[in-house]
Amino acid sequence: MNWTDAIKLVYYKDEKNSNGFKVNDTKEESTTLPAHIKSITRSEAEHSKKMGYDASITVELLFCNYDQKYTHIVDTIENKEYEIKRVYKKTSEILEITCSDISKNHG
Repeated sequence: MNWTDAIKLVYYKDEKNSNGFKVNDTKEESTTLPAHIKSITRSEAEHSKKMGYDASITVELLFCNYDQKYTHIVDTIENKEYEIKRVYKKTSEILEITCSDISKNHG
């Protein structure tokens, strides 16, 4: 496996005031992790359309580096953020994560 790419896993933590109202989101990031970023396959593109989103990339990551609290991935080379849409085990050690480009959602 070529681990030539680098990503950060991200989640947004809600901050609330003393009355319990949300005041803002705090961005929490993992350390930079080795990964393998790939183009999506035709079948993954078709599946994502059926599920209501546009898949942009697939990321392979070691299972031990992932925690389900993470909702986004940042490609540290292109400095681009993606929303995690689908995660599954490819092998006992490798996860495959399908992501959608969030910049396409904002006009």
